Amino acid sequence: MVAFHTVLCKYAIVGGFQFTYVKNDKLRVTTKCAYKESGGCMRRVHASVEKTNWFFYIRTLNNEHTYGVAVRTSK
Repeated sequence: MVAFHTVLCKYAIVGGFQFTYVKNDKLRVTTKCAYKESGGCMRRVHASVEKTNWFFYIRTLNNEHTYGVAVRTSK
């Protein structure tokens, strides 16, 4: 799970967007764009664990970032 979170954070840095966790437990992770409410961005990632090998797999990916600017912060 830690490895998936690390990859997700690095992907957000490279892509220039921020996300918030909707669900975050041992078996599933769902994120959405941090600006969904204010900017209407529909970027969303949902991943869950495959119990046969305990790897996280992305089940749903809406990779379209419709918020107008790249976000860069000190976080």
